[in-house]
Amino acid sequence: MALAALSVSDSIADCAMRQPFGTAASVIRSTVTFRNAAIDFTVTGLFSSLVPSFLRDELGVREPIVPGLVVALLFGAALAGQTLAPPALVERVWPGAAAMAVGTAVFELGLLTGALWLFVAGTLIAGIGFGLAFRRGLGVAQRVAEPSRRADQLSTYFLCAYAGNVLPTLGLGVAGQVFGARTASLVVAVVIVLGALLAGAGGTGITSPWRHAGVVPRSPA
Repeated sequence: MALAALSVSDSIADCAMRQPFGTAASVIRSTVTFRNAAIDFTVTGLFSSLVPSFLRDELGVREPIVPGLVVALLFGAALAGQTLAPPALVERVWPGAAAMAVGTAVFELGLLTGALWLFVAGTLIAGIGFGLAFRRGLGVAQRVAEPSRRADQLSTYFLCAYAGNVLPTLGLGVAGQVFGARTASLVVAVVIVLGALLAGAGGTGITSPWRHAGVVPRSPA
């Protein structure tokens, strides 16, 4: 289902490419941004949907408040990544991509070893990575479009993002019944890691939202 989400995001992006968002370069960057949005939001789908059952069944945590705290840690770390990260981290693709890949890997390692601290650490790292990636992706999506089509661009971005959030979550529920939750989560985690590494490998240089879009920000009037 994670692959299905990427396929859906590609289909949405193909439709978006037929719209006059801007230059050919900006259309290509829009498509990449939409695909990355699906990968980014797969992280939140994986963590928020499976944390309660993993804590209870795999790690033996019975306190009802703990799953809520771990999910809150994910989104709190994402908020910190969005609001507190220095511009140098946001201007590059790889910090957010690397953090999501490492965090997801550490999360899965915590499940395999039964180590709660690895599970929590992976959640924290992945949350920061998601926050960085979301902040950057949203900035690029805003700036690659012509001003008259910016609302269309953002709508497409969030449609791809929520496809990446919802479809893998539904797939995890079905696959978990057939193959087991651990195997299903491992497959989705591999897709996340590979997708994040691919995104990071494609943007190792400095690519601020303005430069990435080929747009020079105007000075305040």
